[in-house]
Amino acid sequence: MRYPKNFFKIEEIRSNFQIGRFTGNLNHLIELREYNRKNGKPLNSSFPYYPEEKKLITEMHLEKKSMGEIIDYFQRPENGIRKVLYRSHEKNLQKVKNVSEADLFFKAILSGADPITGEVLENNSPWMNTKIISDIKNFLEEKIYIEEDNNKKTKDQKKPWRLIDIKEWVKTNDDKVDIVIIQQGYYFAAFEEDAILFEEEFDLEPFRVFENSVLQAGFPVKAIEKYIKLFEERNFKYVVVEQTGSKHLPNGPMIRKITLPQEGREF
Repeated sequence: MRYPKNFFKIEEIRSNFQIGRFTGNLNHLIELREYNRKNGKPLNSSFPYYPEEKKLITEMHLEKKSMGEIIDYFQRPENGIRKVLYRSHEKNLQKVKNVSEADLFFKAILSGADPITGEVLENNSPWMNTKIISDIKNFLEEKIYIEEDNNKKTKDQKKPWRLIDIKEWVKTNDDKVDIVIIQQGYYFAAFEEDAILFEEEFDLEPFRVFENSVLQAGFPVKAIEKYIKLFEERNFKYVVVEQTGSKHLPNGPMIRKITLPQEGREF
C-alpha cells in the first residue's frame, strides 16, 4: 500500500468530524490512520465519507485522473471510491434504458439459452423451433406484451435476499472486492458502482429492469470464462454468485451461492 506525503486530510477542510454515527474528534482520526498504516490499509479507511470529500472525488474523476491516482490521494479502498462515483453518476444520468423482465426472458431464448437456468439450448429444444423464434422477434419488436407482476409476496413469507443485498453483503465482508456478479437466469449482472465499472472498462451498457430499480449491466452466462479472464488480466478482485438450480419451496426464491474464486456463502 502506497502512503504518499500529500494525501486527503478532512481536518484541513472542516473542524467538525461528527457525521452519522461517527462521533470522533481529531485525535480519533489520527489514531485510526496510524492503525490503518500498521495494518497495511488505506489511511482513511473506516472514516465516514464527508460531502466535501465526495465532491473532490467526483471532480478528480471528471478531470480524467486515473483510479490509482484517486485511491492514492484519498487513501480509500477502490470499491468505496467507485460507490461514491456511482452515486454521483446516478444523479447525473439523463436517460437510462429500461429493460423489462419479459425482454430479458425472450432475449435469453434468442441467445440460445434457457431463460431460467442459463443452460445452452439443444437444437431439438422446443424453444429453438423456427416459428417460435420468429414470433418472439416480432413480439419484441412490436412491444405487444404485458409484464407480469413478480412482486406479489404474502406478508407471512420470509423476505428473500435481493440481488443488491447479496452484492452489499459480499463487499461489506471484504472491502477489497471490486466486482460482484450475480446470475439472473441466462446472464450475470453487476449492480450500481459495479455496473458503472462494466460500462467504463468493458463497454457494457447499463440499464434498469423497472423505472425505479437499481442500475445494472451484464453478460450472458456462456461468456463467463471470457470475463473472468478479463477481470484477472486487469487485476480486479471478483466474486461470482451462481444459481444452484433449485428452490427452497415450490414457487419460492432461487437459491444462489458464491462459486468463484472459491465456494462460499449460500443465499
